[in-house]
Amino acid sequence: PLTTMAVEISDDKALEALGALALGLHSSGLVKNHRHRLRSYKDSFVGSEAVDWLLDQKIVTSREDAVVLGKALVVTGFICHVTHEHTFQDAMLFYHFASSHKKEKGGKLVK
Repeated sequence: PLTTMAVEISDDKALEALGALALGLHSSGLVKNHRHRLRSYKDSFVGSEAVDWLLDQKIVTSREDAVVLGKALVVTGFICHVTHEHTFQDAMLFYHFASSHKKEKGGKLVK
């Protein structure tokens, strides 16, 4: 299982597979504009919904394995938490694709 498998993230094949996974996730329909506590997070997705999608697509067989893949996407820079406060979690937390956002002064994320 993925939870016990050591992933060599510098491996080109692993990076290519994670890139393909990120593309699939991006085109999954989960990426939307979200609001939380009067803040808007453009082009973001919910961690727990991404976990559901990974299971529905049969990419993983458990929620734990989905979290391992999500964390690998964070470590490799494909995705990040919208405020950079969390690693990937199976929770109602917002993430976006790191390549489509940049950080301005004051921590405000913009496209």
